[in-house]
Amino acid sequence: MLDDTEIARIGVLSPSGITVQKVSDSLLKESRGQKIWVSQLPGDRLAGHAVIDDLFGNPGIVISMEQPRHIYEIGKNAMANFTLFFIISTFGICLLSLLFVKHTILSRMTALVRSIRIIGKSRDLSIRLDIKGQDELSEVEGEFNRMISSLETAQEELHRQAMVDPLTQLPNRALFFQTLNRTIRRADRQGLQIVLLFIDLDHFKAVNDTWGHDFGDAVLKQIADRLTGAVGPDDLVSRLGGDEFTILLSRFSGVEDIQARISTIQRALAEPHTLNGQLFHSTASIGVSIYPQNGEDAELLVKAADLAMFQVKENGRNNICRYSEKLEEAFSRKKVIGRQLLSAVDNGELELHYQPILSASNLDVVKVEALLRWTSPTFGPVSPAEFIPLAEAGGSISGIGNWVLRKVCADLRSFRDQGIRLKAAVNISGVQLMQPGLPEQLTEALADNGLTADSLELEITETVLMSDEDIISSLINLRSMGFCISLDDFGTGFSSLSYLRTFPVDLIKIDRSFVSGIQPGASDDTLVRAIIELSHNLGLRVVSEGVELREQFDLLRALGSDQLQGYFISRPLPASALKEFISGYASAASTRESSVNLL
Repeated sequence: MLDDTEIARIGVLSPSGITVQKVSDSLLKESRGQKIWVSQLPGDRLAGHAVIDDLFGNPGIVISMEQPRHIYEIGKNAMANFTLFFIISTFGICLLSLLFVKHTILSRMTALVRSIRIIGKSRDLSIRLDIKGQDELSEVEGEFNRMISSLETAQEELHRQAMVDPLTQLPNRALFFQTLNRTIRRADRQGLQIVLLFIDLDHFKAVNDTWGHDFGDAVLKQIADRLTGAVGPDDLVSRLGGDEFTILLSRFSGVEDIQARISTIQRALAEPHTLNGQLFHSTASIGVSIYPQNGEDAELLVKAADLAMFQVKENGRNNICRYSEKLEEAFSRKKVIGRQLLSAVDNGELELHYQPILSASNLDVVKVEALLRWTSPTFGPVSPAEFIPLAEAGGSISGIGNWVLRKVCADLRSFRDQGIRLKAAVNISGVQLMQPGLPEQLTEALADNGLTADSLELEITETVLMSDEDIISSLINLRSMGFCISLDDFGTGFSSLSYLRTFPVDLIKIDRSFVSGIQPGASDDTLVRAIIELSHNLGLRVVSEGVELREQFDLLRALGSDQLQGYFISRPLPASALKEFISGYASAASTRESSVNLL
């Protein structure tokens, strides 16, 4: 083992910068069991150490050498420069990549999103993307364009369907009003007039009910073709719905031209239809309005033509009518009447009058007909012929009809309490017959007054009888309850005596239009005689109404009419006056033949 002197001598002999020292515990600890290691000195210097063992293999001396850190500084600077270069290069690459992505992908995606937003806001399906390249995004752009094209086609089809009637392929209500508004604007600029025809087919519901809806649809298509063929290229034929059509005439030379073109349209409508081997005739009611005289905008112009058309319906159909201010006044009157009828019962505005009906054989008063009277707060007394249809259309007929039934039964009870036994004939509307509660209303009104069904005679018109099969079922039910069914105004509707054997009818009333013209040897005399004889052969009783002259009275008795009614016998009377009439009539029983007319 070397001593300290020998170690110092070796250190002196060592080259400059190398130190030799004896192994110490601190150095061994620093070496961590390694023979060679490096340690960092204060400042920018490093020390390298090597342990040399002695002859016995034990650590003997440690040779150390110190060097400045030049290489480290070079490496440090190199690493710093490399790091800076790497950061700058990475940023540049990212920036270039971002610019590339933005140019090749993001800008196209932005355009796609922008197009979608524009379409969503503007509903403009004409927008398309420019396809760039043949990459995956190009496929997306192509699919987007194809999708928009499909949507545009579907939108155009939906728009067409929304503007065209699917059955007739005519413009529908929406397209008609668009065109009418556009035509009105053009007429204003050019100082022109417009003629609007509102066409409603007559009795078309009966066509559907009789022949079926397929037949009715075929008729509508034929009507559409005929109307289109009857107008000029500048005219517009539209179907508003159901059996309603309009024709817009925007170019004409004058009144004569308009009349000639309307006549052409009427002739086209009057031509018979041949469908499925069936020959069918159709007619139409046509209302006419002219712009700007009859309406300052589309709605008013259509309303005016519609009112004129309804006037044709009320006057018997199959004609033409031009709008006038009188029609507007009549329409306003109807609206007021319809509104007032809703409260007529509660306001006590209704009254019943009774017209006596005599037995033709013994001239006894066998029954009375209850006739409704109404005094309007605005118009005063209004005819039943005017307000009853309005009550039916406006929904007030149910309440009014129930009031009539209860009032008639109460008056019959009052008559009987005074020793006067009468039956009462009550007019029943088609609307009432279709209401399921009518039998209960009748039963309740009778029961409340201690009466039975044979106290009432229910009168219906031919039009009501022929209007619906459900009417027949309702009449059969009422007849089974014990009510007598009377057919009023016979001869003015569509029925015939041959049909009556199949209908639940007990009695017919010959309309006053036949009675007014009878005289011995006249044609009406022959017709009335035939009606009476055939009715009796069918087991039906006959009432002749509208008897106003002594000659009519005597002749109808001679012809065999069972009962007689009319002003020659008595006007319709309030209940109080009826009691006086019957009392006076009964007191004159001994001279009844010569004192029938008690007016």
